[in-house]
Amino acid sequence: KRKYPLAKIIYTEFGIFSRAPFPETYYFDHCGLFSNSYIKKTFENRNLIEFNDDDKKRIDDLRFFYEKEIFSTKNPISRTDFDDGTFEKIVLLPLQFSGYFGFDCCCDYSSQFDYLRAVLDRIPRNVGVIVTRHNTWGDTITDDNIGYLKHKYSNLIYLKSFENYSNVSQLIVPLVDGVISVSSSVGLNSVFWDKPFFYFGDSHLNYFGKPVTFDIIKDIEN
Repeated sequence: KRKYPLAKIIYTEFGIFSRAPFPETYYFDHCGLFSNSYIKKTFENRNLIEFNDDDKKRIDDLRFFYEKEIFSTKNPISRTDFDDGTFEKIVLLPLQFSGYFGFDCCCDYSSQFDYLRAVLDRIPRNVGVIVTRHNTWGDTITDDNIGYLKHKYSNLIYLKSFENYSNVSQLIVPLVDGVISVSSSVGLNSVFWDKPFFYFGDSHLNYFGKPVTFDIIKDIEN
């Protein structure tokens, strides 16, 4: 871009859906990615795109299709797998992976472990936080640190068995009360499922949700 300043640069990245059971989609952006994206610039300028009733119906129909044809009949995970009634609400925190600009440039944390602790420090203990890891990233929660994490954060929900499922976060989103993320497409999945979204950091997803705070239960209910 510096070498050829008049050239039109088109950026591409995975779209709102990219992993099973959804189709693999992509988007093209002439502004940039993540915090530089068209989505962020559009919302910053208050030049919001209006959706009419037909647009909303198409989204509702697509959501109904996935809920009826796939998630209600083929999802191997159910709410009872991680909810025993201990917590008032349960939110999903899908870990991303470090050393990648899509995460590192959108927050101040150099590791997923530091990011995990920073989020848990901001969540009240009556809200369960189910944590999943990215398929292509190593174990952030290990046999060596799980004891420390569960002792410090009694609301941490981590099930080793969930690692047997590829892209498990996509399967959990419809079952929880909210989703937390920096820049993961799982955050966009929560918008599709009409679930409350909470951002941590600064990315294009901020404009779809609210920041993570100790008032998260109130934000979920509102």
